[in-house]
Amino acid sequence: MAWTPERFSQYDAADYFVGIEDASAYLEAAVHEAGDDPAFIAQALGTIARSGNVSELARRVGMSREASTRRSRPTVTPALPRS
Repeated sequence: MAWTPERFSQYDAADYFVGIEDASAYLEAAVHEAGDDPAFIAQALGTIARSGNVSELARRVGMSREASTRRSRPTVTPALPRS
């Protein structure tokens, strides 16, 4: 019998978000892990945007959908507000 290599698809966390609660927990974990790296948070927002949950998340945090997707683009350097 000939051996054939296994093929795997690339993992994307966005494929596993079932609802807004998953996206919210993912973003909370990203903020906790990011430290002083706003690009890390922007990448997490991009993942949430790919999952289709960005509109609901933006509504809950009081941000427009356009502003949240703009911040999730890797070519944009995000400026996060300081508390």
